[in-house]
Amino acid sequence: MELEQLRIFLAVAETSSFTGAAKRLFVSHSTTSRAVAALEAELGAKSSCARRSLRRTP
Repeated sequence: MELEQLRIFLAVAETSSFTGAAKRLFVSHSTTSRAVAALEAELGAKSSCARRSLRRTP
């Protein structure tokens, strides 16, 4: 698990958007998507980010 993956995941959760997170962090959309996918694979779980509609749960 890399700190960068966690930073990207947090940005995706905060913006509810892979594109928004990528713009905020000055990285490409594909970098954002790959980082979240790698984190999910390492943890063995799918996040809500895998869905088309992103929402934070309370």
